[in-house]
Amino acid sequence: MTTTEMAAALRPDIGRLLRPRSIAIVGASATPGALGASVLGNLERNGFAGDIHLINPKRSEIAGRACLASVDQLPEGVDVAVLAIPQPFVLETVRALAARRVGAAVIFSAGFAEAGERGMAEQREIARIAAEAGMVVEGPNCLGCINYLQRVPLTFVEVNIDAQQADAARPAIGVVSQSGAMMTVLCTTLASRALPLSHAISTGNEAASHAEDYVDFLLEQPSTRVVAMIVEQFRQPARILAAVARARSLGKSVVLLHPGKSSAARASAATHTGAMAGDYALMRTKLERAGAVFAETLEELGDIAEIAIRCPVLPSAGAAGAAGGTGAAAAAGVAVLGESGAFKALTLDWAEELGLALPAIGDDDSPALRAALPEFVGVSNPLDLTAQGLVEPDLYFRTLDALFGDARFSTVLVGLIQGDPVTCGIKMPPVLRAMRELRPAKPVIVAGLDEGAAVPAEFIAEMRALGVPYFPSTERALRAVQRLTAFSQRSFERTDAQPVALALPAGRTVVPEYESKAVLAQAGIPFARGRLATSAEQAVAIAAEIGWP
Repeated sequence: MTTTEMAAALRPDIGRLLRPRSIAIVGASATPGALGASVLGNLERNGFAGDIHLINPKRSEIAGRACLASVDQLPEGVDVAVLAIPQPFVLETVRALAARRVGAAVIFSAGFAEAGERGMAEQREIARIAAEAGMVVEGPNCLGCINYLQRVPLTFVEVNIDAQQADAARPAIGVVSQSGAMMTVLCTTLASRALPLSHAISTGNEAASHAEDYVDFLLEQPSTRVVAMIVEQFRQPARILAAVARARSLGKSVVLLHPGKSSAARASAATHTGAMAGDYALMRTKLERAGAVFAETLEELGDIAEIAIRCPVLPSAGAAGAAGGTGAAAAAGVAVLGESGAFKALTLDWAEELGLALPAIGDDDSPALRAALPEFVGVSNPLDLTAQGLVEPDLYFRTLDALFGDARFSTVLVGLIQGDPVTCGIKMPPVLRAMRELRPAKPVIVAGLDEGAAVPAEFIAEMRALGVPYFPSTERALRAVQRLTAFSQRSFERTDAQPVALALPAGRTVVPEYESKAVLAQAGIPFARGRLATSAEQAVAIAAEIGWP
């Protein structure tokens, strides 16, 4: 067994937290809006079928369920306990839970590592108890977690899981966020787009479990195809790099929003979850080379995750094109179908700014597209169909047929002026028919130019059912496509590299720079030529030998 495998075997079982068969609510309450009451309401409303144990020393029953006076009265081996209690009582409760061999604890309370030395000391003690007992601790200072597939919402935020969300056969998105508030925001964003979720976890201060633990868990779930993350600090860098590389090998996507570019944001992280954010540029470089896709905003995080979960393959540059298609043997970029000359110019501006390839095409090299278009519409990318589609709706179908078969395009973006329900009723049916009948193997995205237009909900629902992301803005769609296209062009770092044994200077704990370079050169790391000079005359002589400048 390797060191990595041994470490994994010693980790507590995250499944006790995320797939519990028995739950205790410490601080259960009958008061509407109280944390304990909200957790119980979530479990009952969503049909949790396992055992629920309520603990409240002042009540004998709540909502027809018997109450225990203390943790000491719990049966041994309850899977998870939710602590809906004030901070001063948390530590002693964790000790009591460990004594009853509870598998996991969710701690909502703040006031630990983010609150100063005393809070930090208590958090360390929670971690020690958890490690000794083999107990998973989520938090403290977290919002809990949700297992959508088994209908287990261990959070005080109101959750209503519908049948579609609980369908384990659908590819889904798993959410991991250090911030509980941002977990809720992201889940709301994704659910509003009818995107399936498998799990959502807020890790909080990460006293005895980390974002890396939950990513590892999600990657092992067959239904989780995308992991969407909001993380301020990775406490175990080697593990997250290995997890991202593993996701890539499994054909799964990890999309990350990482607050902490600015010095002010890094300082804020310490007061928020106790996180000590490090070098953003280094972290991003390493994670991108392992296979993560970075989002710059919350909106982008949702947009990238939507494309990654809906489309049959990710947008790419240089991937194999459609068999028998027109043009080069490899797909080079994005085709944009539009209806306006001004939109065409704007798209070219955006693409240049983003570094997104829009392969240039013309009448001479695009016979299929030339045959599909009216004579007065020139072949170009972006295309400008003008308003002719309103007169001849089949034009959308013919044009898409030609674009789907053109190997120069790895992705097709359809930018529509939606107008009103009548206009949508003319344009969208032929676009949907093209998707139903032609079944393109490449990603197709539909976006509106006029955000806020009254688009009939049934059109959007059918697009999504056909694997077509729908965006209210073409600029947003292009940005998300660019992030994923850049991912396809990356050179990924090897994860099977072995450590190199280096001959280090003996008997010293500090090695000066000039010696460090000589040591690292043994591993093949190149440096500019140089030597140590101890006088101005020696420096001049060495410089003359090395060469100028």
